[in-house]
Amino acid sequence: NGLRGADVDVVLIGSKTCGKPFGFYATDNCGMTYFTIQFQGLNNKNFGDYPDGFAAANSPQPLPVKIPGCAIADDFNHELGDSTEAMLSAALGYRATGTCPAVSGSGLAPAAARTDGIAMTNGRTVAEEFLRNNRDLRRPPAVR
Repeated sequence: NGLRGADVDVVLIGSKTCGKPFGFYATDNCGMTYFTIQFQGLNNKNFGDYPDGFAAANSPQPLPVKIPGCAIADDFNHELGDSTEAMLSAALGYRATGTCPAVSGSGLAPAAARTDGIAMTNGRTVAEEFLRNNRDLRRPPAVR
């Protein structure tokens, strides 16, 4: 939102954002600390009304504020930086042509090589594959 307020072209590739245009100051009262919403952040154009976040223009979701871009599902089947990875492929295509891949019933363009949105082709779930690919393989230091 801050970049959009400074006339920077922002393009969203992926799923919707969560939004958080509100802030607070911690307030102590009788041994308890309260965090009540106390202000709304605005950009340089006085815009800050995005409590449901931002979504790509081709997303069918009604609530988020729509901005240019493509709704694309996460793609755990390809390495980051691989030009066939769904989000990078969509970003490169959008930069070249200004168009997005087709959106599925979920409101996101399907990730490449995913069959049901949950199970990977190797039989592991998306979460299992993510954890397997992102675990720390270094041995912990010996405890003395």
